[in-house]
This record gives sequence, C-alpha cells and structure tokens, in this order.
Amino acid sequence: MNKKRQWSRDKGYTKVVMTSDERCASRVARGIAAGAFAFSLTFASASAALAQSPAAPPPPEPVADSPAAPAATPATDPAAAPGATPAAAGTTPGATPAVGPDGLPIAPAPTPVPMQPKLGPDGKPVLGPDGQPVMEPAPVTPAPTVSPAPTPTPEKPKEPIKADFFGLEVLIPADEEYSLWGLFMIAHPVVKVVMMGLILASIISWAILISKLIYFSALNRRTTNFLNDFRSSNAPLQDMSKSLSGKDRTTPPAAMVEAAGNEIDLTFAQGPASSGEKREHLTQRIASAMSIAQASKSAELGAGMAFLATVGSIATFVGLFGTVWGIMFSFIGIAKSKSTNLAVVAPGIAEALFATAIGLFAAIPAVVFYNIFARRIAAYNQRLDSFSSELLVRTSRQLDQTAH
Repeated sequence: MNKKRQWSRDKGYTKVVMTSDERCASRVARGIAAGAFAFSLTFASASAALAQSPAAPPPPEPVADSPAAPAATPATDPAAAPGATPAAAGTTPGATPAVGPDGLPIAPAPTPVPMQPKLGPDGKPVLGPDGQPVMEPAPVTPAPTVSPAPTPTPEKPKEPIKADFFGLEVLIPADEEYSLWGLFMIAHPVVKVVMMGLILASIISWAILISKLIYFSALNRRTTNFLNDFRSSNAPLQDMSKSLSGKDRTTPPAAMVEAAGNEIDLTFAQGPASSGEKREHLTQRIASAMSIAQASKSAELGAGMAFLATVGSIATFVGLFGTVWGIMFSFIGIAKSKSTNLAVVAPGIAEALFATAIGLFAAIPAVVFYNIFARRIAAYNQRLDSFSSELLVRTSRQLDQTAH
C-alpha cells in the first residue's frame, strides 16, 4: 500500500493522504479487527475463571518516523498486577510471561504427583477390573525441620558473700563459700567463739607437746651423762656437788646430790656425826633432803600435763556444744523460710559439724600425748628412786670411811 505523507508545520503532526483503493482496504481491515476484538472479548469472559489476572496483548511496535510508543503502566503489566504470583504468570519474577495465541497467559503445568500401588489388608497390590494394580498417591515425607542451635547463655559472675565477723563486714568469694574459712565466717557468733576457743586450745596443746618432746629428749641425755660421771668418780659428795656445772645442776640427780652434800656439810660443821644416833639422824636427814629435791624436779616434769588432760577430756564436748547450737539455728532458719529444701539447712549443719571436727582435732592429740608423757614421767621417776637408793648407799660408805 502506497501512502503519501505530508508534514504540517503549524499543527505538528503528519497527515496521511490515501487513494480510494487504499480507503476500501482500510475499511475492510478495520471491520476484521473489530470482529476479532469482539471475539476476543467473548473468549476472555469465558476463561476468566482459569486465569488469575487478564493479560493485555503486547503493545504494538512503534512505527518508524512516528511518535514513541507510550511505556507500559503498572495497570497493564501482568507481572506487576496486584495479587499476581510467579506461579500464575508461569515464569519467575521479573520475566515476561508466556502468552498463547489467544493473548492469554499460559498456565504452568501442574507438578506430577508420585503414585504407588494400593495395598490390600494382606499386603498385596489391589488389582482393578482391567487386571492392573490400582494406583494411589504416594505419601509425601515432610522435610525434617532443623531447629536452630540454642545460643549459650553467658554465665553471670557470682557476687561475693557478705559475712559478719563480730561487727566487721567481710566479703567471701563465691567459690570459697563452703571452704573451711567460709564455713567459719558464715557461722553463728556463738559457734565462732567455740571454734576460736578450740583452735587456741589446740595450738597451746601442740606447743606443750613439742616442747616436752624436746625437753625429755635432752633430760634423758643429760641424766645418762651425769650418772656415768657419778659412778666413775670416788670424790666425796661435798666436793662433787661443788664441782657441778650450770647445766648439770638442772638435772634431778644433780639436785639430789647437791642436797645430800649440803646436809653433810651442815652436820659436820657442828661436829663429827659418823657413829651412833648422830649418824642415824644424818642418814634420815639426807634421805629427806633428796626426797624434797626429787619431788621439786618431778613437779617440773609434769608441767603442762594438767592442760593436756583438760583439753583431751572437754574439747569434744565443747565442739558438740557448738554443733548443737549451729543445728538449732539451722532449724530456726527452716522455720522462718518455710522451706524444707536441703540448700537452706546445709550451710548451718556444715558449720556446726565443723565445730565438732575442730573439737576432735584438739582432743585427740592431747589425749594421745598425755598418755605418752605420763608413761615417760613415771619411768623417769622410777629412775630417780633407784638413784636415791644408790646415793644413800654411797653416803653410808662415805660416813664409814670418815669414822676411821
């Protein structure tokens, strides 16, 4: 078709001038287009239930040397229509939907459902009238849901525990609440006093037993040396007592020799007493002087024994008193909190039992070493009794020698 185009400068558009044949052909084309448009409207109304949103036909391509075609608006864009989904358009978002010859979008093919033979009660496939197994949809196994890993909750640092030490506030680390120091600090004031008394008694007991072990070891050594020197010497008792050194004078045998020598000097200063009643009286006075010296030294040997006996006999009962007191206040705490939870009563019972443990720690060593020292003192006193008899024999011999 030949067309003549004229340009109008005043009106700003192109005027097309056609011949008569061209006008006839144009009318026929317009009639065909109108019929096609009416048919498309009828078919669109019949298939409206199948399509989610009607799709407009693609815009005609712009003709060269003509004004630019208007851009598609959101109202005419099937992919951007409200409520449209990628499944309805048959394509992914942002892609141009497939359109059929009738101008409507092509619906996507349904996903095939997996089928499996239907089983009867006996476990065998059920056969249809045609002798083929009856098929049924296979059960769909749901995908396992993966639960997210729990986020670890950071532990909150424990705050220190406040304890009252006779009016002074003391902070105890939370991890040392049930240590020995923590049990002592959270105890009742009466239980604290009991614990402190038992600890002090235990310290004194250990000091006594260590000092007495050292004392008995040195005393036995010095006594053995003195007895060896005494038996190997024939000097008079008066001269022997005057020749004693400072260390030898502290031993009980040396004190007995010195007492006997002093008594002989005092008696002979008044005149000879080597025979008759004077000699008998002198022997009795010498025995009495040695007994007095022996008794004084024996008292020194028993220093601290009374304290060990006291601690060994009552420390356990004092600790038991602290235990009873602590348990009593633990049950009072249960009554106030109205809870039978073990965590409520456990600290009080623990501190109470700690008092008993301290009492046993103080009493057991005191009893054991008291028995050890009592046996050693008895053995040493027996040794002094034997030396006293030996000294009287030597004194009698010396008096006999002076009588000639």
